[in-house]
Amino acid sequence: MCCGRKRAAVAAITRNRPVTLEYRGDSTLTVVGSATRTVYWFSGRGARVVVHGSDVELLAGRADLVRAVTPGASSNGAWRA
Repeated sequence: MCCGRKRAAVAAITRNRPVTLEYRGDSTLTVVGSATRTVYWFSGRGARVVVHGSDVELLAGRADLVRAVTPGASSNGAWRA
């Protein structure tokens, strides 16, 4: 399988997995998923919401949302595929 097909396969898997995002802003945030049209509401700094994998691409551009890290897991904060 060539590189392009591998990337496409990984992207397809990622779209189907839920991702927990943590909000780093100072107020509340409401966003609508571009793929599922689901409304996601973050109640304030530190709020965590499970987001459908298909909607993560839209939210990837927001500096105030990061992938939530569970205790004991390592992450550099990057969550964009």
